Amino acid sequence: KEDSVKQSKIKIIHADEGSPHPSFANTHLLSGNVIFEHDSTKMYCDSAYFYLDSNSFEAFSNVRVNKGDSIRLKSDTLFYHGIERTADLNGNIVYDDKKMHMVTESLH
Repeated sequence: KEDSVKQSKIKIIHADEGSPHPSFANTHLLSGNVIFEHDSTKMYCDSAYFYLDSNSFEAFSNVRVNKGDSIRLKSDTLFYHGIERTADLNGNIVYDDKKMHMVTESLH
């Protein structure tokens, strides 16, 4: 039986600085104009923890998510789960797509 969803890795497109986390294996600290890409979605932030083993990351400050030309999302923080393709966002969230505008403090 084949998986209907092919697993893809989150890509780091850019970070001004990056280094392995001093205490946690397979975790990278990224800072400065950080850009991630997963499938057709680009995610931006000022700093992040990237967890290689779980294909996930935590993003902090000036978080933006763009999916094609249809979805725009802003928040203070984001935890993105690459395997499940889900996100938990917190703080000053603004969501816009072609049909809806929403403002909230938390979103899954």
